[in-house]
Amino acid sequence: MIRRILFAFLIVTISATSFAVERYPNVVLLLARISVTSLPKGYMAVKGTTDKDNSAIHQAYVNGRMAGLTEQQMGRVARLWEERQRIDDKIQNVGAEFVRIMEFVAREDK
Repeated sequence: MIRRILFAFLIVTISATSFAVERYPNVVLLLARISVTSLPKGYMAVKGTTDKDNSAIHQAYVNGRMAGLTEQQMGRVARLWEERQRIDDKIQNVGAEFVRIMEFVAREDK
């Protein structure tokens, strides 16, 4: 239920703040769907870390995951991320949002 409410809120927010809905309605809906997905279990699973530690853990996770993607997948991650930033330049928890997009693209071909 909460995810449905969040999804609806994201759609309304994106619609109100961007002309992307008119240009790329499917991409906007896709990004809204991705935004409400859960983060992977292995991401940021270390308890008791500082913000500096969290940054290093996040970057190591992203580097490792991106290394396993094809060039086409990396390009798709970059395009979706660019569109996500264009739609909303005040993304809360930017790192987690990037990981959601990266995980979506990684699973997309399976």
